[in-house]
Amino acid sequence: MGLLKIQALPEENIATLQENKVGDGSYVELGKQIVGLIHGPVARFLDVLRINYGQYWVHGLEEWDSRRESLGAYCGSLNLKWSLDGGKTWAPFVPDERIRSLNVSITVGRSFREYLTKDDWQELPGISQAGYGPSLAAFLLAEAHQFLDQGNLKHALIEAVSALDVALHDFIRQKLAGEVSLTDSVQGFWELSLGARMISVVTALGGVSLEDMKLAAKAIKMRNDVVHKGWNPPATAKGQLLGLLRTVSSLLPGPRFRFPTANPGNALRPIAEWEKQMEKDDHGG
Repeated sequence: MGLLKIQALPEENIATLQENKVGDGSYVELGKQIVGLIHGPVARFLDVLRINYGQYWVHGLEEWDSRRESLGAYCGSLNLKWSLDGGKTWAPFVPDERIRSLNVSITVGRSFREYLTKDDWQELPGISQAGYGPSLAAFLLAEAHQFLDQGNLKHALIEAVSALDVALHDFIRQKLAGEVSLTDSVQGFWELSLGARMISVVTALGGVSLEDMKLAAKAIKMRNDVVHKGWNPPATAKGQLLGLLRTVSSLLPGPRFRFPTANPGNALRPIAEWEKQMEKDDHGG
């Protein structure tokens, strides 16, 4: 629980609160001011707990996004209440109706083939016996997928681009097999932009669609805007991120990488329809 005290509140705002004028313009403006005052200090406080003190299980505080929920819904999620008598009595702070948008775009285009199959389970013993273990790039890729699935697009972009950078270094180093003369000869390659390096290697490697390469290149630019300009990526960035994840996975050894969602919803169909869907996915439908 926290306490925010506001001195010399205008009479108009006091009347709006006392009369509970939900949706009134002055109530909404007051609500915007209050969530603006709360977010910065509280978000920083929680970040210190999560990062410096290692309490990673503490959730951060997101800014209010009118595309996702109304101001009233956001204030409700914070359990905001107001008092005009020094805290003796409290009432809910509800600037407007509590409305949340249902966003299901995270699952659009995510095939059911992204989940573990019977064939995967049968392959796992051989993978273990071969001594395969995920690389640093694979760990970064997995974190990017988790952030994406949880809707944290900023961190998903940062981790995914880091995974690409590491994967490219690992790929070139493995292909050159420690040949110093060859390693010295490609020094100029590392001076290229990350996007140019990605396109050069992935094009030569094959197996990645031009569409995914285009999406990956856009995701790299988005990541730069996030890091250097403090940009907030829109929900549509999920498509670019998935293209980048698939591109990075093409550079990594081991079993095929999958990018399922943790909350796919119900998916009950007759067997014949599943078989049609599987055929469609296999042919890029």
